[in-house]
Amino acid sequence: MADNSKIRNATQKPSVPVSVLSVAKRMGEESEWKLTNLALQKLSYIAHMICLGRHDIPLVHGEFQAWDLGPVHPQLYRVANQFGSRYVQQNVFQNVPNINDNITLELIDNVVNTLSDSTPRLVTITHWEKGAWAKHYTPNVKGISIPNEDIHKEYKDRLSEQKQ
Repeated sequence: MADNSKIRNATQKPSVPVSVLSVAKRMGEESEWKLTNLALQKLSYIAHMICLGRHDIPLVHGEFQAWDLGPVHPQLYRVANQFGSRYVQQNVFQNVPNINDNITLELIDNVVNTLSDSTPRLVTITHWEKGAWAKHYTPNVKGISIPNEDIHKEYKDRLSEQKQ
């Protein structure tokens, strides 16, 4: 999980939830557009989990679902899946609003800068056997919601394991 110690004003709450497309747009900008759909999905999920865990509020509107390749936000998938395993291009986000809240931007940027270097590591994080995705995943079935309560619990469980 990303280290959020770099976030200034950690006691302040971000102005969320926001569109998952706005989050993905910011992640693309921060990575200089060097993220695939798979990486965007996983980074968005992790940022969402951190926001729930730290602030008790979701980062994005809508839901993540338990798909074969991990947690997927269907709205983001519909926009980014056309790129397959290639980097998602910024033109698909040209009409997507920017995020203007500094706390939210710092959370997103920290996740990207800490975790975007390794897709296999992202898979390991999001496919954690004790995590929310694993709890709801059924092979070859799409559309199974991952409740925010379970994502929040995953964050807390990860913190508990780190302390042991």
